[in-house]
Amino acid sequence: MHSLRRFNISIASPVLGSILQQSKVKNGIRYINILGVPCEAVHVFIRFLYSSCYEDDEMKRFGLHQLVLSHSYCVSSLKRFCIDLLEHDCLTKENVIDVLQLARSCDAPQLSFICVRMVVKDLKSVSSTEG
Repeated sequence: MHSLRRFNISIASPVLGSILQQSKVKNGIRYINILGVPCEAVHVFIRFLYSSCYEDDEMKRFGLHQLVLSHSYCVSSLKRFCIDLLEHDCLTKENVIDVLQLARSCDAPQLSFICVRMVVKDLKSVSSTEG
């Protein structure tokens, strides 16, 4: 059963599959650390890898984290979904600068363009936010 699970993750994310294969076994279980995002975001990510399913509210809550994880671990289907979600549902004047920085880091040029267009269109409002 464990090899089947690793196989599924390897298919969904070749990067994560490789990391799992190289990880140390402790009490018969392979452990890896995924740092830099909340543990709840990692749970959403792993659930997506296993089932291609997600909860809308969780995806909206952790959309930026999912973009980073999907880019880092080469999960193109999740990355496309996150970009689309951010472009159409989650982009606000409060988060547009953060999204722009992540879009550039995560090689999402269309999302970067949309962010820049939003900033240029409403520079005064965007500059008044904490972002």
